[in-house]
Amino acid sequence: MAGTVTITASYFTSTTVICAGEDPLDPSDDYEGSTETSFFAQAPATTHAFGSKLSSATATGTVTGDITQSDGCTGERTVVGQDTIQVAIDLVANGDTQSATTHTNSVDEQGNRTIVIFRASERPAVGTISFDEDTYSVDAVILRHVWRTVPG
Repeated sequence: MAGTVTITASYFTSTTVICAGEDPLDPSDDYEGSTETSFFAQAPATTHAFGSKLSSATATGTVTGDITQSDGCTGERTVVGQDTIQVAIDLVANGDTQSATTHTNSVDEQGNRTIVIFRASERPAVGTISFDEDTYSVDAVILRHVWRTVPG
């Protein structure tokens, strides 16, 4: 069965700033705002492996995305650059697998019936995740989602 393993990385920072009020010369109408910087990117994993019954998971990959800055005083959002992050994930399951399956039936305008079968399995895990050279211990979940569409 073919599939895709996706690597996701994101970060967010917020800095408090003082925004000028209606009268720039009158500090009494100034107010507190924030400048927020955010990054979000996804890409297919370069390498990945899963242990039997979701007993472990490893993946590596590189994500590239825009760094966006939001000005809390003006409401303006601006792309201020790009970031590329190398990600490495190494997890070992430490709990039982929970699974669920759903079936959805639909009929298109021509009367053709389609059944979508969705299976989800997840297992709690512990391990490490590295962003570039920084490694963190994590509590995580190893997930497996499978969609299958069949004619009804």
